[in-house]
Amino acid sequence: PLLSTPLRTKVPKRLRTHALMASKLHKSLRIILPLLLGGLLIVLLYRKVDFEVVRSTLTSDVRWEVIALTCLLGPISVLFRALRWDLQVEPLRREGMGSTLGASILHVQGSYAVNMAIPRLGDLWRCTSMQGYTGLPFSRLLGTMIAERAVDMITTLLLIIPGLALNATYFTTFLHDYVRRSSVDGPAGSPRTWLLLILVLLLVVFLLRWLIRRFQLRRKLQKGWLDFLAGLRTIGEMSRGARWLFLLYTLGIWLCYFFAFYLTFQAFSFTEGLGADVALVIFSLITISSILPVQGNIGPWHFVVIQSLIFFGVAADPAASFALIVHASQTAVTTLVGLVAILLLPLLRENPES
Repeated sequence: PLLSTPLRTKVPKRLRTHALMASKLHKSLRIILPLLLGGLLIVLLYRKVDFEVVRSTLTSDVRWEVIALTCLLGPISVLFRALRWDLQVEPLRREGMGSTLGASILHVQGSYAVNMAIPRLGDLWRCTSMQGYTGLPFSRLLGTMIAERAVDMITTLLLIIPGLALNATYFTTFLHDYVRRSSVDGPAGSPRTWLLLILVLLLVVFLLRWLIRRFQLRRKLQKGWLDFLAGLRTIGEMSRGARWLFLLYTLGIWLCYFFAFYLTFQAFSFTEGLGADVALVIFSLITISSILPVQGNIGPWHFVVIQSLIFFGVAADPAASFALIVHASQTAVTTLVGLVAILLLPLLRENPES
């Protein structure tokens, strides 16, 4: 009997403790470091801002009904994303399980709140949690998510490339101004120059990291490869009507994103004269900056918007006020709706037909 018992290597308690501490440290750093990055950018951007101007803007120069409208567009865009994802998830459901629509909506809305805690975790969370509530294979759910992200990447390029091509003067002038400031400020450069260099470096680093992790992820999914491919094939296997719905939902997502930003120009007297072409340029840069894994794009979003508005003729302090008010209000609403969605998830267990 002793020989038939499998040998087990007992891990010393000290090593188990160290491994547990290392795991907790890693999880903590995933939350703390992005927050520190965003906080550093905010400090650098707002260290010379006259907050009396911000207070004045808040009290007398904001059309809050416009801000409220743009805040509603955020959850609506997420709803379109959830409806689109359900077109992929619904064919995967087990016979007799009931509709997946309720679960899809709550999980996609909730993923945005999760991303505010730990960047990039929202998509993984929604696949894992969706598996727990519906019993669908994780690898298939992950395949559907990667398929929709591929569609989003293509859509993003279709938006960004024209925006950049039609406004090349903006980017060349922008870079020229930073080079000129650096030469005037001396070898060390100005804080804004260093801020730009840090952002560019971080974008390159995290883009490379993203590509490496995607390659590693593909290797890790070899056991569930068939399920994974089934998830990716969901778009191709849709009916003609479902494909049209998929495209319409995709269009709805990005129109909501764009107008949620463009309409904010009408909420302030100092930006209401800016047109859709300016909004498209800034929106393109915001989309690029979202590559950085920072909660809610805090910091990079403000940098892009403030510097762009300054270039298009808005004074520095009003531009900083615009960025602070718009980002805070829209992020707060999207996060709050996501938290409510997470709190509603347990109701799915009580009502499996939802």
